Amino acid sequence: MGRQLPETGDVVRVWTGWYWHYAIFVGMLGGVAPGVVELAKPREGGRVRRVAWTQFLGGRSFAVVTPPDAMPGHCVARRALAAIGRRGYDLLFWNCETFATECATGRGRSDQVRGIASLALVTACVGLAALADRRPAR
Repeated sequence: MGRQLPETGDVVRVWTGWYWHYAIFVGMLGGVAPGVVELAKPREGGRVRRVAWTQFLGGRSFAVVTPPDAMPGHCVARRALAAIGRRGYDLLFWNCETFATECATGRGRSDQVRGIASLALVTACVGLAALADRRPAR
């Protein structure tokens, strides 16, 4: 049986049906109910904000995915809380996963975007190779 709440400073994620959405669990810090600090999608303002744990979950299950090289949880939570209000969402370069890993390790990265970019590159190469094979012989 999994734990009911993550530890303060844990990187958490939920599956949206299309992608993983990441945040930093901050517990009671900065609010009256357990919550997370997340980077909202552009249609939701594209800024860092604190939301209630139940709002983040939206009825979905969560996973703790804190990187092994993460700073201590209280440091991660403080970094996330200090970023509240920051804007600048960018799907490729500063998304929710990048924000969460930046808070946890000091280096933002998105393995999710890297995976999609790699798949797109392989698909393009296969497509180009198929087109090259279809050229008429001389």
